[in-house]
Amino acid sequence: MKLREGSLSRWLRVSLSARHRFLRLCLLAGTVTPAGLSAQAASPLVVIVTDAAGRPVPDALVSIANTAEVRTDTLGSAAIRPPRGEFTLTVRKVGFVEARNRVPPAASRSAEIRVQLIAVQRLAPVRVVGERRLPAELERRRQERRGTFYGPEELATAPNLKSLLGRTRGVAIDGTGDFLLRMRHPAQGGDCWADVYIDGVLTAPYVKSFNEPRSRARLKYEELSMLPPSHVYAMEIYPRASQAPPSVVGVRDGCGVILVWTEPYAYHQLRAQELRERAEANRRNVDSATTPGQP
Repeated sequence: MKLREGSLSRWLRVSLSARHRFLRLCLLAGTVTPAGLSAQAASPLVVIVTDAAGRPVPDALVSIANTAEVRTDTLGSAAIRPPRGEFTLTVRKVGFVEARNRVPPAASRSAEIRVQLIAVQRLAPVRVVGERRLPAELERRRQERRGTFYGPEELATAPNLKSLLGRTRGVAIDGTGDFLLRMRHPAQGGDCWADVYIDGVLTAPYVKSFNEPRSRARLKYEELSMLPPSHVYAMEIYPRASQAPPSVVGVRDGCGVILVWTEPYAYHQLRAQELRERAEANRRNVDSATTPGQP
């Protein structure tokens, strides 16, 4: 059937008008909702987190940079609403190596992603009488005294991290149980929510230090509040970000910083340091053996 140009235009207008009327009726009847029209593009992504043996990993932190953050349930499952395009999915839990996965756009991925976490191999520490050794970089910062430093000795006598932080100059504990940490910011003339880094990784990077409600700021400290002192090897507190080591702390908004180093991390650093020292000692021995003696 042939349609003239004018007839075709009228037919298109009538078709579009009918379609709009149909959608309005569906909306009124509750058959279709505005959110439902784009549900396919915004449908949640299910993330299943397991360990190397295939066992579920509960309470793992699943996050998308600058977007969302959730924790896995007892079955190692979490649902998170992703952006439409490609993004990076990060899964973290103390005692495991952090997992980062590039996830393709919604059109080319499944509705479920499985992530396997590899446990950090805990090296058996050598217990010595006296002060426990620190990795060289941490020992150097302790000697600099730019902030407050708590080592293995102080942590061994602390009932919990909250009590240790509560006696630190410049830190104010906000709340009981699940706590928040406030620090004074001279340039801003008020308090700010301190940033927390655990083994060099910033918790809740999408939560700002200023002008955030307590309910959102609390996300910064969830992981910290669950760490027992026995799992922490050292802790550094800097009232201002400019005092913190730039090799660890990125450019943020200037609020104070708390650096937490767990025992698995410290043991691996000490082991690597020991291997480097042995290699250097062997090299010196070889050099001295091949160098003619001096008269």
